[in-house]
Amino acid sequence: SNRGHDSVASFAVVDGRLRSMWWEKTGGSSPRHFAAGDGVLVVAHEKDGIVATLPLPGAPVTERRRRRVPGAAFVLDADAARPAPED
Repeated sequence: SNRGHDSVASFAVVDGRLRSMWWEKTGGSSPRHFAAGDGVLVVAHEKDGIVATLPLPGAPVTERRRRRVPGAAFVLDADAARPAPED
């Protein structure tokens, strides 16, 4: 994340060099933490308490959403945090 610019970027390693793949404004001030899932990137913004969703490249999702969540500085993929079922 680029906190002063309020954006996120992704890169790929191609032939041993970084190549810019994607860049997007995050929809809030000072992106602090993010998690990807289901075609979107969820971004928590430290300074203004905004949690935003951004469509990821190639995903069928195109809608951007924003919600004020005071104090939000961390997001978590709920499926990844869920304990595995016991056998």
